Amino acid sequence: MNINEYLRDNLKRISEKTHIAPDIEEKKLNNAISSFKYPGSHNNVVAIHDNTVFGSCKTGLLFTGEQLILKEDFSDPQSIQYENIESVKLQEIVKDAAKNKIETQVLITSKEGKRIVLKSLLHSFNYHAFVDIFSKVVTDETQFEFKDEQQLVPIEDMPEKLKTAYVQCIANMAFANDDIIDEKELAEIFVLMSRINLQPESRSIIRSYMCNLDTLQPLEVLLSTIAENEPGGQIKNIHISLVKDLINTYISTTGIDGDITDESIKGFDFLNNNRHLFEVSNDDINIILSTINTDRKILNDELSDDEITTLLKDVSSKAAAVGVPIAAIYLSGSVMGYLLLVLLRAYQH
Repeated sequence: MNINEYLRDNLKRISEKTHIAPDIEEKKLNNAISSFKYPGSHNNVVAIHDNTVFGSCKTGLLFTGEQLILKEDFSDPQSIQYENIESVKLQEIVKDAAKNKIETQVLITSKEGKRIVLKSLLHSFNYHAFVDIFSKVVTDETQFEFKDEQQLVPIEDMPEKLKTAYVQCIANMAFANDDIIDEKELAEIFVLMSRINLQPESRSIIRSYMCNLDTLQPLEVLLSTIAENEPGGQIKNIHISLVKDLINTYISTTGIDGDITDESIKGFDFLNNNRHLFEVSNDDINIILSTINTDRKILNDELSDDEITTLLKDVSSKAAAVGVPIAAIYLSGSVMGYLLLVLLRAYQH
């Protein structure tokens, strides 16, 4: 089990002010790295619990794939490596017996006896959820490889073998649709190969692959190749990106005007029959459709600046609510996707 993915999927439970990568505002991230005195790459930061009143992220908790760091007001940061955690326990401290005032804390003890106490954390910090999350890290230590990794890696920066299998998945879908790859599907595939910077040798493999139905590999084999070659902690992001590219290629042949809805892809048998392989939820699909519709409206110049602002904020908040990184949806790149991410970050400030 990848510790980075595990933490990204679970840390949102600890508070509403926990920012999960890759959707951490640059200013907040830089503030935290400086205040927490984190020496590693900003790309390695998995999450930050902001314990400040005004949202600066200068105090609280910072998580990477190897360690957590606690930064309290007027004190130096304290850090502990996950592999060095002996126990994580909830404790109730009586602050005023007469008034029955009890303070909930978390005691983290290292294998050398070092103690870190989490207390007085703001924004309805869920100490019980924290203990639940990190008790699994301690008890299932052998299942995790504690390693700092980039939280978001574009498809173009991934291994060539993975990129080839990614495009082959799209080709499989096009063939499954009607046993041929038509002009629009072919155009989408060529644009995708360009976006992910597929090398000439790999492009030749794809062209040969698309010329003969007999050479098609089962989707399970292609997804296994992707899983074996992903750079670590990226498989969910890749699947979300792949499903978006599958839907985009599918709708390119349907001539659908207006918003793409669940009803629009009801006949998309390739996706519907393989949802379990892509491991995407209904919420994931809904966010993907929302971003596709946003792309189309902006590209077609259908919206005013104010409407774009409102729409982007709406998509961003919906994605955050279900734990889907907006950046993951554009993992395979696109000019529109890049512009949307820039605009989203601008509107967040």
